[in-house]
Amino acid sequence: MDTYGFPLSGLTEADQATRQRALARDRKVAKEWDPRALPTWQPDLSVPSTVPRKLKQLVRKGIPQELRPRLWLQFSGGLALRSHSPENHYQALLAAAPRLAKSSLLQLDSATAKTFPGLRLLATDSGREAVRRLARAYSQHTQKAALLGDSALLSLAAFLLAVVGVQREEDAFWTLVGLVETRLSSLALLQGESYSSLEAKVLETIAVKKCPRLASLLSLLDMPFQNLLRHWLPALFTQCLPAETAVRVWDVLLVEESPACFRIGVAMIKMNEPALVTSCRSGLVDRSLSWRVAHTFDADALFKMAFGTVLPLLIMLMVHSGQRIPQQRTAGISGVLSEMTDDSVGSSQ
Repeated sequence: MDTYGFPLSGLTEADQATRQRALARDRKVAKEWDPRALPTWQPDLSVPSTVPRKLKQLVRKGIPQELRPRLWLQFSGGLALRSHSPENHYQALLAAAPRLAKSSLLQLDSATAKTFPGLRLLATDSGREAVRRLARAYSQHTQKAALLGDSALLSLAAFLLAVVGVQREEDAFWTLVGLVETRLSSLALLQGESYSSLEAKVLETIAVKKCPRLASLLSLLDMPFQNLLRHWLPALFTQCLPAETAVRVWDVLLVEESPACFRIGVAMIKMNEPALVTSCRSGLVDRSLSWRVAHTFDADALFKMAFGTVLPLLIMLMVHSGQRIPQQRTAGISGVLSEMTDDSVGSSQ
């Protein structure tokens, strides 16, 4: 098991060595955080917030494990949202949510187990019940009953609870609300297939431009680029990266918002492009990328690609006055893509 109770299997000696170096590095970085003088920044819910550069630099190094529950809640905007909501709002949502029949509970547990097979959290009744409650509360919060069995919602809920702990279930709920509705609102998370496919199309468009050798290979194989990355954004990389790397990614997403999602996505493809172009069949490309991403234990190398080589990448989806309008989002995305400079990502030579 890893730090958060996710199973570790199939690691090579090189993977194990990389992971141990990363854990040692995280312990060293944790000493740079003074629990008595933690960052006080949190997003302003009424106007766009400017994140201090020093905070970005600090967070990119990684938030210490013991501070993540508190700072994720704060950075997501969940702390501010809770302060503006009625007292005991989470309990009220659960009380108002439709009661589930036993068959529905079993189906929900089955769907949850499929998100993270072997996750320690889901091996206990308390863990499964916490995921159920969080998913029910969020579905009630959005007034979208169909969300309850959504694999992306279940993945986000289970991942959050595995990181912050079931004892902070309500904090996990508000962190999820803040993440989806405040920090990453332009990604249209948990909005359905038509929205998520649009986000995947944006990532595909950038990847095709910045990974031309891989794009040429996929074209020859008649394989859509989206087949490689369709599950990345809906679950915010929790279904593809090792959990110990995914938490580092979430640290950054909570502070740097949706542009960081595309930086990370492009970097995951770009850093594996040399190995992928040696594959000769579409099935091999898909499996090779999935395996390599699942064995990305060096978050620093990923971030170096995302925020170094991918430095000039400008991605900002269309949001007007906090309201998402599909036609405007589409137009906004097209405009952003047309403005991207040729050196947004290092060219494949």
